[in-house]
Amino acid sequence: MTNELHGRRGLGIALTIAIGTLTLWPSSATAHLPAGSFYPIFIALLALVAGLGVASKRLKRPPFIWTLLAFYIIVTVSSIVFTEANPFSLMIGTVAIPAYWAAYSATGAEKRRVVQAVLGIAMIETLLAFGEVFLETGVLLGTPFRLSPENPFFEGAPRAQGTLAHPLALSFVLLVALGFVCARRSHAAMRMVLASMFVVGVLLTGSASSAVIAALIVLYWFVNRATAAGVTFAILSATAAVLLVFASGAPATVFEQEFDQRNAGHRLNSIAAIPSLAFDRDAPQALLGSGYDVRNLYTSGYFYNDGFFTIDNQYVSFLAQGGLVGLALVISLLVGVTIRSSRRYLPGWIGLLGMGLSFDFMSWYALAPLTLVFAALAIRPGPPMPTAASPPRRAAVHRRSVMVASAQLPAQTPRKHPDRFG
Repeated sequence: MTNELHGRRGLGIALTIAIGTLTLWPSSATAHLPAGSFYPIFIALLALVAGLGVASKRLKRPPFIWTLLAFYIIVTVSSIVFTEANPFSLMIGTVAIPAYWAAYSATGAEKRRVVQAVLGIAMIETLLAFGEVFLETGVLLGTPFRLSPENPFFEGAPRAQGTLAHPLALSFVLLVALGFVCARRSHAAMRMVLASMFVVGVLLTGSASSAVIAALIVLYWFVNRATAAGVTFAILSATAAVLLVFASGAPATVFEQEFDQRNAGHRLNSIAAIPSLAFDRDAPQALLGSGYDVRNLYTSGYFYNDGFFTIDNQYVSFLAQGGLVGLALVISLLVGVTIRSSRRYLPGWIGLLGMGLSFDFMSWYALAPLTLVFAALAIRPGPPMPTAASPPRRAAVHRRSVMVASAQLPAQTPRKHPDRFG
């Protein structure tokens, strides 16, 4: 009975430990690098492997799992062969793939646990962000983020980074949490409170692109409800928000900093490098990419070298790291997830894809698993993997027998499905 109980809860506990460790562990304080340290990666990996092992009898094969595995194999091999492999980057796939598998195989109760864990983490990060901005000191990391201009939404304040060591990384975690809030179907008042809290948290990070994505997620959320009241409320809320924002004078500061020569120029240079990445590299690198370390692409002239060796575009990053083959694989995965997503998850999922236009979040070991967990929960569930004890044909015959027998029973009051969550 104990083993059965752990088997039913194992994936939820494993995902909670993994996500909590990867996001809440103050990485910069440990390794003095935005990439963090090995400790949270190892803890997360051990938790995921243990969870998958305990629940091995009920695992389901996630859609596109082979596509995802092929992409990470290509990027990992390219990183080792063509560049100096960054050990942190090479660990991304080792936690991302098990997280995706575990989240897709989780029961409804386990999925609720994971969503609640992400919401709790986002609440903690938002509170830390308040402390950073209004106390002008990093509550945990100790050093406010000063590598870019000051926070455009709060004059004279630093940009909050929470425990993620970068404002964009923090804002992405909050956007994931906002997507989960939009996907829930109960406790409307609490959802509004949490959504407002996370939107404010995004503003505390000082990321204009994240603020735009957050607004679009909320707007799409209301429109997606497909009711006259929802659409009307969305239009009125959007109008009031636009008037309030412009009355505050914030847009002028945001546009001045977001579209200054450095930020806008760097992102445009990343997009302009697409032809060179696709056609000017040697055939192996053009097809299979140059791996995670993109510094050599700047020094070799494929990107304009402005001294900032980061690709602020996830899709250009896919092409640089995995080549044409890797880009095709991951685009097919993203499109497939979008097509198979439950309608209530679409606002958050589309928002995360939009965030890829200004942030290469899949290159962060804390964010790639979180993205794939969201994708796994968004995909409509499928049947369990067939086993030797219950081959597909026998299972199908059993289902038909149950359907015939149930049709002969008197009608009963419908009950909530035990695996339904939200």
